[in-house]
Amino acid sequence: MRKCLIVIITIFTFFSLVHSQIKSPDDFLGFPLGADRKLADYNQIVKYFQLLDESSPKLKVVKLGKTTDANDLIIAIISSAENLDQLGKFQKINKQLADPAMLEPAKAEKLINQGKATAFITCNIHSTEIGASQMSMEFAYELITRTDAEAKFYLDNVILILMPSANPDGQLMVTNWYRKWVGTKYEGGRMPWLYHRYVGHDTNRDFFMLNLKESKLINKVISQDWFPQVHLDEHQMGSRGPRMFVPPYKDPMSPNLSPLLMRLEALYGSNMSFRLEEKSKAGVIDSWAFDSYWPGGTRTAAWKNIVSLLTEMASCKIATPIFLENNELSGSRKGLAEYKQQVNFPNPWQGGWWRLRDIIDYELIASYAFLETSAKFRKDILRGFCNMNLEAIKKGHTEKPFAYVIPNDQHDGITAVKLIDILLEHGISVYRSQQDLISGTQIYQQGSFIIPLSQPLRSFIKEMMDVQHFPEIKLSTNGKLLSPYDVTAWSFPIQMGVDCDKINSPFEIEMEQISQAPYPDGKLIGESKYGYIISHNFNNTSIAINRLLKNGITVFVCETPFENDGKIFTSGAVIILDEKNIKSTLENIAKDLHLTIFPLIHHPPTNVTEITPVRLGMYKPWRASMDEGWTRWLLEQYEFDLTSISNEIIKKGQLNKKLDVIIIPDIGKQTIISPKPKNSKSAKFYRPLPEKYEGGIGNDGIKHLREFVKNGGTLITLDSGCSLPIDEFPLPITNTLENVGRDKFSTPGVMLKMNIDTSHPIGWGMPETFAAFVSRSPAFRTSAPFGDINRTVVANYPEEALLLSGWIKGEKLLHRKASIVDVKYGEGKIILLGFRVQHRAQPHGTFKLLFNSIHYGGVGIGE
Repeated sequence: MRKCLIVIITIFTFFSLVHSQIKSPDDFLGFPLGADRKLADYNQIVKYFQLLDESSPKLKVVKLGKTTDANDLIIAIISSAENLDQLGKFQKINKQLADPAMLEPAKAEKLINQGKATAFITCNIHSTEIGASQMSMEFAYELITRTDAEAKFYLDNVILILMPSANPDGQLMVTNWYRKWVGTKYEGGRMPWLYHRYVGHDTNRDFFMLNLKESKLINKVISQDWFPQVHLDEHQMGSRGPRMFVPPYKDPMSPNLSPLLMRLEALYGSNMSFRLEEKSKAGVIDSWAFDSYWPGGTRTAAWKNIVSLLTEMASCKIATPIFLENNELSGSRKGLAEYKQQVNFPNPWQGGWWRLRDIIDYELIASYAFLETSAKFRKDILRGFCNMNLEAIKKGHTEKPFAYVIPNDQHDGITAVKLIDILLEHGISVYRSQQDLISGTQIYQQGSFIIPLSQPLRSFIKEMMDVQHFPEIKLSTNGKLLSPYDVTAWSFPIQMGVDCDKINSPFEIEMEQISQAPYPDGKLIGESKYGYIISHNFNNTSIAINRLLKNGITVFVCETPFENDGKIFTSGAVIILDEKNIKSTLENIAKDLHLTIFPLIHHPPTNVTEITPVRLGMYKPWRASMDEGWTRWLLEQYEFDLTSISNEIIKKGQLNKKLDVIIIPDIGKQTIISPKPKNSKSAKFYRPLPEKYEGGIGNDGIKHLREFVKNGGTLITLDSGCSLPIDEFPLPITNTLENVGRDKFSTPGVMLKMNIDTSHPIGWGMPETFAAFVSRSPAFRTSAPFGDINRTVVANYPEEALLLSGWIKGEKLLHRKASIVDVKYGEGKIILLGFRVQHRAQPHGTFKLLFNSIHYGGVGIGE
């Protein structure tokens, strides 16, 4: 007995010694965490977590992969040492509960008893919202060094996956910028560039399309590796309202979400509110501002039956404290009309100093409450997760729709398979029919893709494959409608230009599950002494054009439809004449891009024109633009060589010597010319950037852009960017919505029907009617031309029902208005793309309009 006691004392002494040797964040950093004007950058945070990994058996660092800028995206798995030794076992249990179709009730209950609640926390996805990245260090340190019964209970029952920053690249940018300007008048101010190489704040708008490396890695944790039952994403917000938002959320709610999920989210949020109030943390609000309708952010996890929680903290100026007078605090957004006590806001904060340390303190309490709820309700959380997944499977057998089917025959079959690829990445089961499927009068040929609804992710499938109808929810009987939080349309098939149908009757058919997206086997069919043809229907055709031009191969396009060996090729078909050693190049392009390249069986048509390489530039303002970043990302994916052009480059002039085509992204005219507001009321709140980064292109820049086009250049303007040439060149075109208020007209991110002239180079390869993403975009009325100006309407809104998905007010104001206009201006062209053809790199169905516009800059039509 005495020997056993000595062993126990020795073990206890060893672990006490280890804990005493683990450096606190303060000791590691050399300053108190959360101190005014002090920040830990991401590299320091990673080193600290690696130190904790080396020092404790309760924490394990895992590198998920590389970020956009090649930083390591890490998670720290924190639990008891016993749990960490059996992570594989708990991952397997989670996976079984995530897809419990074959689990007998007794087996499911056994797994629930054995399993641990897997709780995922992501911090700092928005880089200026930096408090959570700092908090993560203290939270991890306390969890592995605490020896009390409460901490032991948490770690025995929960496997915590903690991501210190979901955007490491931006975290480093923000800390470096902040440190550079501490002690100056620019301290705590914004950067002149995006806090992600491409998308800035929109890192949290990519969780259904999964374009970015960071989104893919986070989704992999959620949908492929760990299947956590709960997820908390910690954010910050503006400074002048509540101190902290916690769930439950405000209306509207997606009809596809489980009611049980809503109750579980309220359970977590209520415990957070309680623990914060218990510790005298004023200003906590729930049922405010943030809804359960839009699925684009990390809360996409909710549609996967994961309890998905958002917290929002009031911000200071990065790490610089701010002082707020009571009169500066205001109610805003739905759920808090006035800044005063009410049921969802029982203890308003009254003002005073607000610091980074305050943010950390609130977030620590909320994070502990999150852990506490997960531990105390461990079995309920696991059982709820299992039951929601089971209920989804059962509904798929009894409620319509029973499946979605994507037919073989698609306008762009490669993009259709891309949609399948995205679904698979989300963990959705997709099948391919082994026989024809007959549904009503419709026959879907063998090989069509079938997505059954009898699977755990039924909610996500319905949300992403169906049409959206934003609910009209009123604040009171006679009150105004709740406004959408973000966009109101995101349907995969509609955005991507993919034909997809619902199957509303039960069916039985032979079908085979696919494990990876079956992209077409690209190939060069045979040989020809005349040349080869590539259809213009595919987005990938633009990559092919770019590769051919970079290889010095002459590329032609046919301006009208033509027939070749019984196949009709539409306007814009690419023709490559037979040149020396061209076959191997074409074979590689076909294989890489999944394209079929056909041989010409006779001499090429006479009405062909050459596409020449263009020197492409895009305006990049110092007032960072997410639309500019997304456009840059998209063009890089499709292998356009692009130069970013600054205010200074435009102001210096002689643009034709450097560029052939210039893109102006979706940026307001005032920001481009001179960002400081002309309105005196707005100007007094304007915060300048350091002098080097101030200003716009000014009047000289406008003059030089005008000269660029007159001398033969092509100017492409996107959405609100169209106002610059319309007003400042000027053009005989009017934006008919310019002075229309939102009470009469509103398109908060919707999919609308448009018609297009497919014989025009901008419309090559497009269907005659297509879906366009429109978000508070202009609508054009053209006027009779004069002088050296002419105009051609390329696309317009038809005079019929326009709404395909989302919510619109004042639809008739769009009828018969132009949406794309090609303007001849001197020797050059101005292309007005009056809607978001490339919004967040999501509407694949309209990418071609941007690509065609660029190629059009290198096409000599009629020459």
